[in-house]
Amino acid sequence: MSKPQLLLVDDDSETVQVLGRMLAEEGQLRFALTGGDALRLAHEQPPDLVLLDAEMPGIDGFAVCRAMKGDPALSRIPVIFLTSHHDARIEAAALDLGAADFVSKPPVASQVIARIRAQLRAQRVATTSPSGEAERPTVLAVDDDPLAREAVAQALNGLDLQLLFADDGQEALALAQRQAPDLILLDIDLPHEGGLQICAQLQALPRLQSVPLVFITRFNDPSTEARALEAGGTDFIAKPFIPAVLQARVRSLLRARRQAEAVLRAEREHWRRLGDDRMAEIVAVAPEALITTDAQGRIVLINQAACCLFQVREEDALGQPLAQWLPQDALRPRRGPVRVLLPQATGDAVPVEITRTPLGQAEEQLNSLWLRDLRGQERAEQARRDQLTAETASHTKTLMLSYFAHEIGNPLTGILGFSQLMSLDPHHPLPPPQAERLRLITTSAQMLQSLMRDVLDVNRFETGQFQIRHDRLDLAEIVRQALPGLATQAAEHTVQMTLDGDERPLWILGDADRLRQCVLNLGSNGIKYNRPQGRLTVRLQAEDGQVRLSFADEGAGMTADQQAHLFEPFNRLGRAGQGHGIGLALTRQLVLAMDGQLQVCSTPGQGTTMTLVFPAATDATAAR
Repeated sequence: MSKPQLLLVDDDSETVQVLGRMLAEEGQLRFALTGGDALRLAHEQPPDLVLLDAEMPGIDGFAVCRAMKGDPALSRIPVIFLTSHHDARIEAAALDLGAADFVSKPPVASQVIARIRAQLRAQRVATTSPSGEAERPTVLAVDDDPLAREAVAQALNGLDLQLLFADDGQEALALAQRQAPDLILLDIDLPHEGGLQICAQLQALPRLQSVPLVFITRFNDPSTEARALEAGGTDFIAKPFIPAVLQARVRSLLRARRQAEAVLRAEREHWRRLGDDRMAEIVAVAPEALITTDAQGRIVLINQAACCLFQVREEDALGQPLAQWLPQDALRPRRGPVRVLLPQATGDAVPVEITRTPLGQAEEQLNSLWLRDLRGQERAEQARRDQLTAETASHTKTLMLSYFAHEIGNPLTGILGFSQLMSLDPHHPLPPPQAERLRLITTSAQMLQSLMRDVLDVNRFETGQFQIRHDRLDLAEIVRQALPGLATQAAEHTVQMTLDGDERPLWILGDADRLRQCVLNLGSNGIKYNRPQGRLTVRLQAEDGQVRLSFADEGAGMTADQQAHLFEPFNRLGRAGQGHGIGLALTRQLVLAMDGQLQVCSTPGQGTTMTLVFPAATDATAAR
């Protein structure tokens, strides 16, 4: 906690120096030698307490105190008068002006420090503790001496107070618990338990924590005074007291308490109203619909979400029966939420969940209804069902593909094996027509075998079982090795195939077998979808840290709509009889798995260029 700000005001520079040394550890000190300087400093930065000389040239201490108490910004700052002329009338006048305390010069360190701490403590408690304001303040006087109690009664007779008296500490505690006083006058020298112990017990009661407590005692020495104030006392008065001084001090303490209560009530009212306003704003913009009806079922509150749900303006809904929008069955009292369909002027009925909460009884009863729009929840549930259906279908498809590939693979291997034996049998050569038919059978079986291999590869990709190597490879060498395998197909389609590019090695990271598969797939597409007597140009080049391999044909090309569906498995883009529509989708997946890209550029009537782009691998690149 930061130290309190103390403003010391005295026209005697020596006294200011003495006070400065005395209070150096008590707070952050500022000094003023005139009343005008004191008011200026107080306005610039209001202090927590002012220690004020009563007699100063020009603006004296009384004028300074009067000006501070008349200024709302400074009125709550406790002022302790410090004067060398201790007169009962001067003290009473100072207290009536609003001073918190009155101390005589020369200052005694223990006494001044104790009074400053007491006032600062009282100020903190007064601004944080709850209390109510009684019509007539109650003062509890605790003293075992009947004459002392009579003197207190006579001194305070002129004030409009309710006086309570107690002979000892236990009676004081019992009275305070029955009726919390606004001020306590406590003798230090009490039977059984001393006043200091009673002070601690009284202030331990929650209702009395903010009640000022004044010690009245015949022990008039600085040591006793310091102990009393450190124990929790707000003020200290010596016996025999001057009635006018006691009356002024009581009046001052009660006035300070009333002011603190007024400020605290104002603060609470401010925050209560602010809280009500904030709550109204929160309800108004709440995402869920809220409606409150009176005992007759008429709408008395409706927020923005409810207006949107009912498709009605707030001013048109207020005062109208809620049954105009909700079915009567939904309005019957019941435990738990109820689900209903809310009709809409436009569009389908909206499913809502209604939770009803009654407040109050009989004619004063209010019913609050929270309406939760279930459309989002139902859409989410439908999405979850659709996802589960899709996952189930995908799993079923995977099982079926694996089963068919396995079951078809065995007889297919037999077909290819016997076809090879028949074509190579020197003892029973086939006549040319039969040999041609056998070649067609072999070609079809090989196409089926390629299809099944591609289908299984796609399935492995979808299930995360596909493994790709990342070895350092020369793409140019792989292309030169793979292209001769397309020569027969190119000849059959009368397509001329050429290879352009650098002779130097083009290093990338990839899987050699899968790269050959990609080259064959793209080359085969460039031949199949080319025009008769067309050209397929295969080009290799390296630039900007990338290696590019392109296949440019002179075929029919593709429209923008066809390109949008190009990589969908089994979609042949309306070209019946040309491939099975899976090779290109598989090629793209293989290239992406090797950190590459497959780019497409196609113009209807002019042809298509498919380009593989890979990051170039440097000599320092390590195989993964």
